[in-house]
Amino acid sequence: MGAILGILDTSLKSLQSQQIALEVSSHNIANVNTPGYSKQSAVMETTNPASLGSVGQLGTGVMVSHIERTHDNFTTNQINLQEQYYGSATAKKATLTAAEMVFNESNGGGLGSAISDFFNAWESLAGRPESSAERTGVVQSANNLVSEFSRVYEHVSGVKDESDRSISSVVDQINDLSSEITDLNVQIQSIEAGGQHANDLRDKRDLLIQQISELVGVHSLEADDGLVSIVLPGGISLVQGISYNSLSVTNGSSGSVVNLVDSTGTVTDITSRISGGKLGGNIQARDDDIKSYLDTLNDLAARIVIEVNKVHYGGYGLDGSTGNLFFTQVPLTSSADSSNTGGASISTGTISDPTALTADDYEIRFTSSSAYDVVNTTTGTTVATGSGYTSGGNITDIPGITVVITDGGGAPAAGDIFSVGINKTGMAKGISVSSAVASSTDKIAAATEDPISVSGTGDNRNALAIGDLTDSDTMNAGTATFGEAYSFLVSDVGYASSQAEKDENLYDLSIQELTNLRDSVSGVSIDEESVNLIKYQNAYSAAARMFNVAKDLMDILVNLGR
Repeated sequence: MGAILGILDTSLKSLQSQQIALEVSSHNIANVNTPGYSKQSAVMETTNPASLGSVGQLGTGVMVSHIERTHDNFTTNQINLQEQYYGSATAKKATLTAAEMVFNESNGGGLGSAISDFFNAWESLAGRPESSAERTGVVQSANNLVSEFSRVYEHVSGVKDESDRSISSVVDQINDLSSEITDLNVQIQSIEAGGQHANDLRDKRDLLIQQISELVGVHSLEADDGLVSIVLPGGISLVQGISYNSLSVTNGSSGSVVNLVDSTGTVTDITSRISGGKLGGNIQARDDDIKSYLDTLNDLAARIVIEVNKVHYGGYGLDGSTGNLFFTQVPLTSSADSSNTGGASISTGTISDPTALTADDYEIRFTSSSAYDVVNTTTGTTVATGSGYTSGGNITDIPGITVVITDGGGAPAAGDIFSVGINKTGMAKGISVSSAVASSTDKIAAATEDPISVSGTGDNRNALAIGDLTDSDTMNAGTATFGEAYSFLVSDVGYASSQAEKDENLYDLSIQELTNLRDSVSGVSIDEESVNLIKYQNAYSAAARMFNVAKDLMDILVNLGR
């Protein structure tokens, strides 16, 4: 009787185990197209045997010990790493493609043509220096140049603003994903603390980690209790097990600033420490590429204004006037280095000689309380050495510029540095034809001497000199003309955009290959599951037959006892 009951028990255990295995295969098949799903399998093991004394131990059947999740951690981590690169390339491509469209001059026109037209107008004026029409043409070409500089600058600034909006959007997505990962951490910890395996929840969490990796460069760490922490570059904690730190965006002087807000409400600027993902790509494109394009535009505008004014200021207009600027004068900027130990301050400065002015940046470096060197930081050369400094006295050693340093809180100390130069910020959108020229084209200085008293109205030497600036290597440390410098800028933008697109395609292909590799290990195979269904179905049928045999034996014994 006991043996028959043992057969019944063994059969029942087998039926239950095969049924669980069938349910697991059914679950796999149902999720064959579910993103991030890892196939599962019922892990079976023999139950504890029964002792039959001298006969030995007798098996008592089978049981499902747990539902196992097939997961490739190494490949998953590699996918997450590639997602960071892909997200960064995608963001940079979007930004740089937009910038490339601004500089697209394939249909003619644009800033490059405006630069050429402006200097060509001066050459035309040189042919007829007394002509009112040619003088009007110079002003019109100058106004067109001003408009094109402003247009390009505003559009590139618009691309920068769009990057800021993208940064805010990505930060919101990161916060949402961080919250979801934290919630899943809580659920997984609760389930697995009871000895169960939270397979489906782990798949969901891994998928969220992959998604957040596309948004920002992160590193994930799993503790023994199953809790995952998400760490930003530099060890900045984003998710800490069952809690997370949110990100926020505030407005800064150069664009959106990304902050970490911890559990105490402390806000820390982490913009410079972010890399990878769409967030890092947007920040890099904005702060490196777009900033470089705007700086180049500002420098180009400043140098055109300065070089044209330099020649024009010394020439004569048709009305005999001289000392007129063609473009409105550029503004100056000056500052004391934050590491200065002395108490001196510096004035903004004035342009004392437009014919000597340059667009380079300078530093006044004190070697003692009264002696200093003037260094051209653009070229790296020392242009002057001064001594006998007194508070409130003019310092005229900077080409074309006079500044005043005052001992407001004490004399300068050795090692103190004061920066002086043209304020190029926004220069490309701020240039304009001077009021003198705008009000009267007779003040356009086409002559090098007074045309009324000396050479007559036919003197064209100043107009020729300004026209010749188009061939002067005044850009890129004296290696390029205005037109060449702008062409280099356009080429740089196009190359950067093309490279970002290549990177995006490369990392996308890498992700696809790694995903295929991961799926070959942890993905659901319909063929494999079909075989499993037949295998478990046959085992279930055999267990059922065994159960029926035991039942028949039990009936025989019962009938024998009647």
